[in-house]
Amino acid sequence: MSCDGISPTSTHHCRSFLLRSGLSSGQPAMVLLMMAGATCAVTFVGVPWYFGLFRSIQFTETRMEAAVFVFVTHVGPYKDVGNIFAKLAPLLPKLPAGVQTAFIGLDSPRHVEASKLRSLCGLWLPVRLRSDVDGILQAISAGAGLKMSVREINAARAQHTFFPLRNQLSYMLGPMKVYSAAFTGLDAPPCGCVELYHSDQIEYIFALENPEDYKWPDA
Repeated sequence: MSCDGISPTSTHHCRSFLLRSGLSSGQPAMVLLMMAGATCAVTFVGVPWYFGLFRSIQFTETRMEAAVFVFVTHVGPYKDVGNIFAKLAPLLPKLPAGVQTAFIGLDSPRHVEASKLRSLCGLWLPVRLRSDVDGILQAISAGAGLKMSVREINAARAQHTFFPLRNQLSYMLGPMKVYSAAFTGLDAPPCGCVELYHSDQIEYIFALENPEDYKWPDA
């Protein structure tokens, strides 16, 4: 920053500011560069931290409670299941408390091409809402135009972990972090994995029992 080339009055004020701040005429540019560098550093570190990319994935032993899974099947890239959840989301405020959106991926993208990936997408209900299933199916059919299937999920020994849910990117970043950690962090191969979408985090439950609960529906 220089005070040259401006009016005498402005020059006086400019130099007075530099003197008060303790800066010479050549220092402000360096300060601005340092501030820009600090801003970039905060961005490069802060954004990944905010999305949970620096989070260490730890699995905890738990007992998964029995549930009722109301779902539709999907074949294709996992990223496309968002279309199903977009139809279900407006209905959630009208459904009984405790209903959550849920996803079960049945194939590994490492071994199955994207167009053939199978998944089950829908709503996860605690067993206390079993008597409400018919009404929920009717509401989904009328409001979302989806014909859902129903499956009883048995209680099981499981391991689970959480990942922050910030925005749509979290649905991609979470699996990248969690499933990679699961390959080395789990004590035994899981029978299936359920993703439960809470308001501010995604819960990943790796069931270690009852593999029949996590299979593709019979034709």
